[in-house]
Amino acid sequence: MHPVKIAWHRLVRCAHDRANAGQRGRASARLSRGLVATLAGAVLLGFGAAPAFAWDARTTEGTSRERAYTTTPLPPGGDQCSLGAPDSVRGLYDFSWACYAHDVCYQNHALNGRNRSRGDCDAILLTKARAECDSRHNRWNPKRYACRDIATYYWEGVRVAGTWSWNSCNPRAPNCPNR
Repeated sequence: MHPVKIAWHRLVRCAHDRANAGQRGRASARLSRGLVATLAGAVLLGFGAAPAFAWDARTTEGTSRERAYTTTPLPPGGDQCSLGAPDSVRGLYDFSWACYAHDVCYQNHALNGRNRSRGDCDAILLTKARAECDSRHNRWNPKRYACRDIATYYWEGVRVAGTWSWNSCNPRAPNCPNR
């Protein structure tokens, strides 16, 4: 199922549970367990934790040399997010800068003049995508949390399916082991 649809279904389910919260008995117990599970998941995924990388959501990443070895076009325009994942959904998110920084990192095995591991590059994607969500939506807007869920899905996607892309970096890039 598409990440936006998954996030939408979660929002609808949460709103339905909150609407039924006034009922006593099993419904309120189910809601309590759901809130505890949501809070536990938020702690495990690091919502509210200090970011590992403190970057603005919409900055040009990479040195001019790193950008020269990158095949991904500079946002806006082009397709920064891979495998059919949309760069943006109007009114919800725009991950084009996060995906661009991730692509620069993957294709150079470095970002901003520092060597990076695959985990570092993936963390950069997640951090920048979440920063985009936080800058676009205020704390009380449910779209913020749907956006952060989608950012997590993008991160999970690159963790699961990013090995080939990581191993096929640009051979002209100074840090690429295929050089």
